[in-house]
Amino acid sequence: MSTDTARAAQWLSRAARTPETALARWQSGELVPLLAGKAWDVIEAEFVLARQAITLLAEAGHHVGPHLASGAERIICFLVPLGSAYQLADTPGTTVHHTGWPLFAPPPGRYVGDYTWVIPSVPIDGDGPPPWTRLTRAMPLRDALATAYKQTPRRRAGTD
Repeated sequence: MSTDTARAAQWLSRAARTPETALARWQSGELVPLLAGKAWDVIEAEFVLARQAITLLAEAGHHVGPHLASGAERIICFLVPLGSAYQLADTPGTTVHHTGWPLFAPPPGRYVGDYTWVIPSVPIDGDGPPPWTRLTRAMPLRDALATAYKQTPRRRAGTD
């Protein structure tokens, strides 16, 4: 594990019931439940919408924080600041997870099953806090997901 990946693991493990156990299980390559509402809130979004929203956020100059992706489940889970998830409650294509909901997460920098973290890299200038500690802000995420929903062709019921 690189130094940055190890530091990201330390930071992410804060949301586990027992951070030390989470770190040990990640060393073994296991998924670990991180609890929504402990260190951040969790927003789950449909994969296609989430990818488009990430593009829109980046184009608008908004930071996209750490997020968990699963291609097989076709979801991306965003970490947003504590107490802000309610702002996305009525956003199409999303689920706001309640406090205590387990986000089963792999160790940073590794795939486990089909899950992987997308962790922002360290800024070139090295100024400011590590980028994985900066969460995606709820309101810009809501706006980007709503725009992506409007722009993304929806499948009609009964068709694949």
